[in-house]
Amino acid sequence: MAKFIREGAALVAIASAFGVGSLAPGAAAQTVGDDFLEFGVEVDLRHDSNVVRGSREWADDTGFDGSDQIISPALTAAVNKSLGRHAVRAAVVAGYDFYLQNDRLNSERIGVNVDGLVNLAICQLRPGASYQRRQARLGDRGLIIDPGVDVDSVQTVQSYKLDAACGRGVGIRVIGGTSVASGRNDSEFRQLSDYDSFTYYGGLGYQQPSIGKLDLFASREETEYKNRIIEGELDEYAVSRYGGTFSRDIGARWNAQAGVFFVDVDAPSVVGENYSGVGWNIGVNGTFPPRLQVGLQFGKDVQPVLNNDSLYTTQTRYGVTANYALNQRWNLGAAYSMQDREYVYSEALPPSTEFNLLEEQFNLATVSATYNTGSPLSFSLYGGYENRSANNTLFNYDGYYAGITVKYLIRR
Repeated sequence: MAKFIREGAALVAIASAFGVGSLAPGAAAQTVGDDFLEFGVEVDLRHDSNVVRGSREWADDTGFDGSDQIISPALTAAVNKSLGRHAVRAAVVAGYDFYLQNDRLNSERIGVNVDGLVNLAICQLRPGASYQRRQARLGDRGLIIDPGVDVDSVQTVQSYKLDAACGRGVGIRVIGGTSVASGRNDSEFRQLSDYDSFTYYGGLGYQQPSIGKLDLFASREETEYKNRIIEGELDEYAVSRYGGTFSRDIGARWNAQAGVFFVDVDAPSVVGENYSGVGWNIGVNGTFPPRLQVGLQFGKDVQPVLNNDSLYTTQTRYGVTANYALNQRWNLGAAYSMQDREYVYSEALPPSTEFNLLEEQFNLATVSATYNTGSPLSFSLYGGYENRSANNTLFNYDGYYAGITVKYLIRR
């Protein structure tokens, strides 16, 4: 399986390089808007009261200062281009985070996303690629690290997708696709959580402008932890999903998407019971004329875990965002999200109520204000508060951060 995943990733990466994009099961990723090309440079300065994202005890035991100031310069680039009946969209950010107190946390910050669209005779292809490399959240596991050890906490997550929909623009169509993903930790203390995932799905869809778009699908996701072995076999689990998604524009200012599916997890080495139940993904986005935009997001699903030693997690999330254009120069933003997670472990690394994260509730509230000077130069002020309650006080924390971002962006 691991060999197949690596070969599949290489093939889809080649396709993505030629301008092909991505599509999640039952929800088409769109490439819309005018053509543009932009380049930018930015510098972010912020104060963070809890850089380890853990308790004061966790910070003391691992030799970190709880609060810090971070300087983060970065280069950005983005393109949106129509190529006849085809299209490509890409965004890149490359930066570095400098911690003034905890220089062990200094790390690169790289993000690459490529989406595209290829229109054939009666089929649409949407392959794509995503690559993210940045510092890991530190306080998600109970391993006590020797303060004298040089900690490399950088994580790399990448995925490659190829999706297809065949049929006429109105009526029934056939949908299907596949994707590969991987998560890697640079730190030797975290490499037991490195994983490879392979997903495939198929189904039927129906599209009608006056009704909306409905997709019915069945999918299977297989995940292996490449550094965990039980009786000669890699630690692994598989998730089967059966359900549907529906999306529709409500007038010219609102859009709604809803997905409901049955989730069944098969993990031979699980400690306790595997998850079996209903998952969902619901989003509503709209505009209140003339200046207010709002969004609501709700979801529940199963995910692999890269930040600690669990096998997988079930996550329920709720969120709301708002953006208000005060005038032509000032934009105000606010957001709130809440996530409930339950961590499921395997016999390879069985849990302990004292040293493992078993369940948590995480709350995050943010505000921002952006000033556009009317030139390529802009300024953003922002702040946030976050709080986590978990099964063990070792993982409980709250903290705030505040900063300013100066950006110079050229768009053509």
